[in-house]
Formats: sequence, structure tokens, C-alpha cells
Amino acid sequence: MLAAYDSQLRLDAEAQGALACRLMHWYPREGVLVEAPTVPDGAGESPFLPVMTAVFAGEAGFISHGAPGRSGTPSLLREELARPGRMPALVRAAVGSVLDLAIESQAGREGAEPGGGLSGPDGDDVIRSASADQGSSSQAGAARESSPVPGGAPVRAPRRPLSTLEWKTRSHDGLTGLDEALQAEGFTRGEEESVMIGESAALAVDVALPDGVSLQRVRSVEDALALCIAAEDAFDGSAAEAPRRAADLMGRLARGHGTEAWMALAEGEVVSGGRLEPVPGTDFAGIWGGFTLEDWRGQGIYRAVTAQRARTALAHGISLIHSDSTDYSRPILERYGFVRVTGTTPFEIEFG
Repeated sequence: MLAAYDSQLRLDAEAQGALACRLMHWYPREGVLVEAPTVPDGAGESPFLPVMTAVFAGEAGFISHGAPGRSGTPSLLREELARPGRMPALVRAAVGSVLDLAIESQAGREGAEPGGGLSGPDGDDVIRSASADQGSSSQAGAARESSPVPGGAPVRAPRRPLSTLEWKTRSHDGLTGLDEALQAEGFTRGEEESVMIGESAALAVDVALPDGVSLQRVRSVEDALALCIAAEDAFDGSAAEAPRRAADLMGRLARGHGTEAWMALAEGEVVSGGRLEPVPGTDFAGIWGGFTLEDWRGQGIYRAVTAQRARTALAHGISLIHSDSTDYSRPILERYGFVRVTGTTPFEIEFG
């Protein structure tokens, strides 16, 4: 299952619903990040690390990396990344890539002509050397500026700032120094979650809801906003983040990839919810954003929302479910035969 996760899910699944995304390759020996399948001149048989950059509605940026073994030379790749300066250069290059992608995505939405092929918004190649990514703000031009972050490390902010930028790591990668490099660049480490995988049919069970509680599919902006406000409450977040998350959710629902969101209502108030996102070209769908308000936990409501998402997956011919699970939802999935295949930890920057 871990092999299936690495080959089918860890990059493709998390870019679903993005306004724009790029699969890049980082060559640590050469110090360049290039858009696949381009290979830098002189790279030869140099090992590379796949890197996914994505931008979502609501000004959210995302970065993830592939399995070191996908390059065919995992031990050599880890050795190269362990050399002084390699990991910090990777972080800076990947951040630069997603910020440029945010600018191009914004330009496209405004009707401007975004860069095509391997060209950026100002016509420069999307091949970034480590030294260029550590350059001055005059090199970056109008595209970005330096911005202070917690810990004193400067990070470039986009011309049209993203609200957040997240990088997800995996516990089985063995990429020594990545956590430290991320935090040195201003990322804040979140709580590790468990990546769970199991059969859709195992979750598609009948669950009795408490009296007065009903399930409803999210179909409108008002529904999405109510769902996201409740989710922020459940995770001790900020209601101010709800409109951004609702915009992202509506974008995902509108793309026609089979994404659905469901919520549990009690007297018209959202008390639980979550979404299902099929992964095109695979047998998997992800269950994401699951929550239940504290006063309503332990009554089977989350299980009912999850069962509904599993029934939706089966209706689409999807036999397997994956989930990044908190300590609250992991035991629920384990009861239905789901297994933990690895851990995943979010690192995040919030832009002011």
C-alpha cells in the first residue's frame, strides 16, 4: 500500500482542484528546479526529486515532493541532498516556483497573457538556479519582494500575496535536514497526521444519526461558507479564514472531477462535514476536511458523513479511499480495516 501511495497519490492527489499546478524536478547537484520533462544541460545521470507546486482558489499555495526512490537512485539522491546548502536551496527554489505560479494564475484570471511553455510572466525561463533564488529583490523585479517571517528568515512574498503557503513532508522519506530547512525559511511545523488507506466498501455502512440531525450535500456558496465556518470552529481556527476556504471548495466542486462535499445539520446549524475528491486515473478517492464540533462528537455523526462519502466513491466505481487523519479520525477508520501507511506533516507560512 505504501508503494501505491507513493506512485499514485502523494503528488497527483493533492494537486486535485488546483487553479494551476506544475510538476517540477529538483537536481541538487546542479542546483536547478525545472519543469518536467525538461532536463538541464549537462545534468547527465544526475538524480532528481519530483516537486509539485500548486495554487488553489482563495490564494492558497501548496508544495509537495515525490518519493526519493522515483528517481531510480534514492541513495545517491539522499546523499546529494545531505550536502551543505542543498536542502535550503531546494526550499528556496520551490517557494520561488509556487510564487511565480501564483502570479501567472492571477494574470490568467485577469485576462492577461500568462507565460507559455517554460516561460514565466516576464518571459524568463522557468529554470531557477539556487544562486538566482537567493538573489536580491532587484533580480525579482516587480514579481515579488522580501518579507520578514517569524524567526527572522526572509521569504519572498508574491506581488499578489498568497494567504498561505503549505509544504507537506512524509515520515518515510529519510530526507535529512528538510524539516530544519523549512523552519529556517519561516515555515511553521504542524502536527503529524496519519496517511490511512482502505476499501470504500468497508466505510459504506448504515449509520444511525441522532434525532434532529440530517445529511445534506453542499451545493451553494452559502452552504460552503457555513461548512467552512463550522470547520474553523472545530479546529480552533479563525472565522476570517472561512471565505477563503469556501472559495477553494466551490472551485473544486465546479471543476467536474467528481468532488462532493457533505455536511451534517442540527436545527439548521452545521455540526460535521467533509469532502470527497476522486483521483483521476486511479482507483482512489480522498476524504478531506473531515470534522465534527466538539459538543457533537461520539454520536456517530462523523461516521455517517464518512459513510456517505464512501457511498459516493462506490457510485463512481472507486474502490479505495485514502485520508490524512488526525488522532481523532484515525481510530474511526481503523475500525473499518484502514491501515496507516506513513505519516505526513504540514509546514505552513502565513503571509500578512
